[in-house]
Amino acid sequence: SAPEDISVVMDLDPAAIDIYNAENSDHLIMLPATHYSVSNWTVTIPKGQKEAVLAVKLKPDLFDFAESYGFPLTIKSVSSGTVSGNFGTVIYNVGAKNQWEGTYRNTYVTNNLGSGTNTVTLNTAGPTKVKFSPGLIGVYSNEVWLDVDPATNKVTVSMVTLLPIATDPSSHWDPATKTFHILFTTNNGGRTIQQTLVKQ
Repeated sequence: SAPEDISVVMDLDPAAIDIYNAENSDHLIMLPATHYSVSNWTVTIPKGQKEAVLAVKLKPDLFDFAESYGFPLTIKSVSSGTVSGNFGTVIYNVGAKNQWEGTYRNTYVTNNLGSGTNTVTLNTAGPTKVKFSPGLIGVYSNEVWLDVDPATNKVTVSMVTLLPIATDPSSHWDPATKTFHILFTTNNGGRTIQQTLVKQ
């Protein structure tokens, strides 16, 4: 606990992202200044307590879904005590999620892969696109994406394997029940897959 009120001045350290990328073969980019706001970079840890909160307001409507942003926060100075050499800087990975990201109860019926129910995660892959995890019907590793037309709630299924595939026009997102209803074929019509995914 702080023996007295401690003033902590925070700042950003863009060089930390370069070091991180080099050491981890990653490609984080600095979160642009237009994408967030901070009213005060100085916070106070009150006497007897262990933490203070720095309020950062993000503007996700400006985010590029294709980018992986880094927010390299560092402790610039303190009024008392010593800043840790190991924990004085932290990089937050910041990204936007679209409204369809989440965990879903997945019920599937196929013509040659059986039927069943499991739990899948849909991860943001763009402003209107999500990717299955795990892949095909929540069982196989084949990568599957759903792309939602926000104007009509119609859904298009895409894959890079088992081609060609075709999405039935009945496939759609029901915003009232937060449910995907999808029907598509793979292998040029050789396999039919019907799924109902209810957001949990």
